[in-house]
Amino acid sequence: MRKFDHNEAAELRVIEQLHYHSKDNPRYISELKQVLRESGIYDDQSMVERQIKLKRSFRKTGTYKNGVVWVNSRVEKPSSTSVQGSLFGDDWEIILPEELEVHLPTSGMGDFAAFEGEDREVFQVKKKQDNRKFKVGKEITLNVLRAAVNLKNKDFNFEKLHNSYVGLPTLEGFLKEIQNKVSVIVFGDEEDVKTLSQDHKLFISNAILQAIVDEYINVEKQYKGTLKFEAVKIKDVFEKRIQRKYVIDSNSNKENGISQKDLTETRIFEDIDKLDWYAYTDNYGTSEGKFSYLV
Repeated sequence: MRKFDHNEAAELRVIEQLHYHSKDNPRYISELKQVLRESGIYDDQSMVERQIKLKRSFRKTGTYKNGVVWVNSRVEKPSSTSVQGSLFGDDWEIILPEELEVHLPTSGMGDFAAFEGEDREVFQVKKKQDNRKFKVGKEITLNVLRAAVNLKNKDFNFEKLHNSYVGLPTLEGFLKEIQNKVSVIVFGDEEDVKTLSQDHKLFISNAILQAIVDEYINVEKQYKGTLKFEAVKIKDVFEKRIQRKYVIDSNSNKENGISQKDLTETRIFEDIDKLDWYAYTDNYGTSEGKFSYLV
């Protein structure tokens, strides 16, 4: 999440933007804008720019000059894969899926009639199916797991692993944990299940790594507020000028981007200039936010 999205007037907002200049390729720019419009991300047809400022009268008050607000910090919640017990040594332990199901690609033969109207299947012979359960380490060696890691290097590298599994000493140690702790139930053709080929072992290894990536590594970070609060001056919290862009839909009753003190625009009028307690010169917020001032 970018820090300055809420205010286009912020000087540091430029460091969060990507500016693309194309002297000889205007078609690329127009096509890019069209795709963004169709996806709803960009709408320059009905977009307006609005600006609000801190009232001069509010900036002269003791509240603004000397007042403080008490704020806490946002910290990341510990991952469910945090190390349990000691970080190193024999009791080092991490969270992994205990059991996974993997379905191998199956094969079969079929015969179809191609000259009797619509194509239709006459018969199909499938090989006998079976399944087998085993610990990963009983069937899959470290070199096969390493090969699977190399294939998934983008999502499965030591840096990402270390962020998700705090205290992880080595990648090889992690792969050994998979061998010792994860059980797999393999489904497929009877002969394939009974005697796994190297290709099947690599297929299973990829499935195991993908399950770990989806469940424990590529997960959205969660945050919580700290219990410690610190005093921050109000004049350091309230921005003197806020500038934003809004998409206005003339066929909608949405108030977002509509001035609350303009009777020609809003359904929820309020003479904001006369509200001494309201710090800004206007309100372009949602209808819910505007109604809250009238309660």
